[in-house]
Amino acid sequence: MRSGLPLKRIFLGYGAAAVLTPLAVLGTSHIPVFRTIPWTLSYLVVALCVAIGGTLPALLSTLASACGIYFLLLAPRQAYSSDLNVFVQIGAFLITAALITYLVRQRSLAMSSLQSSEMHYRSVAETSPDVVVTVDRDSRILSINPSVKAVFGYEPEDLIGKSLTALIPERMRAAHLAGISRHLATGDRHIPWNGVQLPGLRKDGHEVPLEISFSSYGAAENLRFTGFIRDISDRHRTHAALIQSEKLAAVGRLASSIAHEINNPLEAVTNLIYLSRATPDAAKIQEYLELADHELRRVSMIANQTLQFHKQSNTPVQVDCDALASVSLNLFQSRLANRQISLERRGRAKRAARCVAGEIRQVLHNLIANAIDAAPQQGRILIRSRDATARKSGRTGVLLTIADTGPGIPAEIRSCVFEPFFTTKGDGGSGLGLWICSHLVAKNDGILRMRTSQRPGRSGTVFTVFLPDTEKPAEAGA
Repeated sequence: MRSGLPLKRIFLGYGAAAVLTPLAVLGTSHIPVFRTIPWTLSYLVVALCVAIGGTLPALLSTLASACGIYFLLLAPRQAYSSDLNVFVQIGAFLITAALITYLVRQRSLAMSSLQSSEMHYRSVAETSPDVVVTVDRDSRILSINPSVKAVFGYEPEDLIGKSLTALIPERMRAAHLAGISRHLATGDRHIPWNGVQLPGLRKDGHEVPLEISFSSYGAAENLRFTGFIRDISDRHRTHAALIQSEKLAAVGRLASSIAHEINNPLEAVTNLIYLSRATPDAAKIQEYLELADHELRRVSMIANQTLQFHKQSNTPVQVDCDALASVSLNLFQSRLANRQISLERRGRAKRAARCVAGEIRQVLHNLIANAIDAAPQQGRILIRSRDATARKSGRTGVLLTIADTGPGIPAEIRSCVFEPFFTTKGDGGSGLGLWICSHLVAKNDGILRMRTSQRPGRSGTVFTVFLPDTEKPAEAGA
């Protein structure tokens, strides 16, 4: 029972030992052909007993065979049954039988472990909601689980033996095959093998967003690839809903800023018109009207800049980042003045970034608003632009810096600032602003980073946005 074998198999092993062992000894002693290969039948019976019933039936067969061999074959042929040669032969038999028992038992355990592992893998693969697929070095599908029906619309048997490219959009098939060929030739991995997001092709021709993790095993002609493919359509829909929600919230904040900025010059115009009516001095009236005209031009400028938020293209173009920052800053003049925050501008960039202007404008609007919220009364905000080069990729572009002299971000929450729904503003924040910013910057092939300090006298937070000035070069293969 300790071996883990069923009781029925153990009894069957004992039965085989009790019945087959005497027959093997008798066959060895009476059949001439077996006398030339002594004890072979007994060894076979021992191997059979350990395979059927485990170690104890094999031990019984070994002892019974040794006794039978001694009394029927060895002792009668010796002048003295105590001759040392008899015991040497019996000892050799016992050692060989023990070795056979060990080897067969180890093989049985290995086979049992292999079967258990295979059953576990099969149960995991069969019940997994992800598609589990195994392909050979030629991208032929060797196995695939039933989840392929829900994700791709195929029955598993429809794909066995076919190329994996049947599940890949046509525009990406050449890149896939080129990537596989390069990996087979050099061993290089051109893309991550864990959690890479790529589109897949359903049976009905529609594309579906996927998250893929895969690995390889074997070597040479027996090389195999196993992939775990997850449908992330729900995640994309949730992601899009969150982005839409934050866009609506951004529109609300923008409307509030615009209303605040427009209200001040309109109040000034109202007061100047009242003063013009109340004075008979024509020179004063002219002065008041010129001031009113200046305030109305400011209202017009704010309205025109607001239209730029609405009339935004989704196509990347060359953009003057300093001009984008100026558009956002014009909507915060009153807040800056009310809190007596000094603004320092350093526009040193000579390059124009290649990006979607409306998306980067939204990023700058959010970062500047956060800087104003963080800066203390009579604090300071720095907005700077300069030409830069990304160290890892070597791409040239523009680096925008938005820094404030606020209290800084505590160390225990710094890793959470770009996560969705994380906010330090209580009920006043949605927790999506910086998450959306990181998404929009990454969408424009840029890099968003943060540095912060809480050192007394040198506290503050710095956000940097790197935007390339050229289009991302095409990759040689996925």
